[in-house]
Amino acid sequence: MDGVIRITLAAFIVILCGSLAGIAFSGYVESAYEKTLEGTYGYTLSFSADGTLSNATFFIPVPEDPGGNSPVIGDFSAGNVSGLPDGWKAVLFDTGKSTLVKITARTVPGPAGTAPQPPAVVTLFVNYSSGHRIETADPTGNGTMFRPADDLREVPCPTGGIKAVGSPECFDFNIPVYADYTAAPGTTLTISSSLSGRNDWKIFGPKFNQYTAAFGITLTGGNHGWATATGTLMRRNGYYDEPRHPA
Repeated sequence: MDGVIRITLAAFIVILCGSLAGIAFSGYVESAYEKTLEGTYGYTLSFSADGTLSNATFFIPVPEDPGGNSPVIGDFSAGNVSGLPDGWKAVLFDTGKSTLVKITARTVPGPAGTAPQPPAVVTLFVNYSSGHRIETADPTGNGTMFRPADDLREVPCPTGGIKAVGSPECFDFNIPVYADYTAAPGTTLTISSSLSGRNDWKIFGPKFNQYTAAFGITLTGGNHGWATATGTLMRRNGYYDEPRHPA
């Protein structure tokens, strides 16, 4: 009987030690993940014109989460957007369903209205490091995204360009933009915007996950109203075996 008790006790101790070791290892992995986790956003808004545009006003969607918050909006509000030419003004405009940036300029592509060789490009950009994990699996539903992204439709992911890891999902969508300006009949303006959100961490080797979204539209001659831009979204690109998902 004593032998059975000793064996049972020894087995219990082994199981207990194994459980404690597993808990300790799991805690170490989670702690190391949180310490090395870095979330970053990248945002650009570009205007490319092969001639001079006059008295321009644009309303362009900026990325935000369902609650109306985003680092891009914060930087626009604080005037921290890089690349804004002298004489251009950028002001946020809340429609109740989405947030737009209202950009006004007397001339495009810049106050001087000249360039050595057209087309001339003006690019506004924001790079932001997040203090927490970024939602990259479902940015449309729960994360930071261009809104409203209408008529979201799944499409095959492209084989070139961004490196795809794991099982990414790709979509096309439509989004409205407003452009009011005068220009010569043959003048071409392209408006494009891009957004990326990425998480990087270093547990058992560097890993990441990310999403990318972009939209664009090309207009010819003068324009005085709303138009529909076409967009693309790639989500769930990378690894989704993080130890946990901290809020």
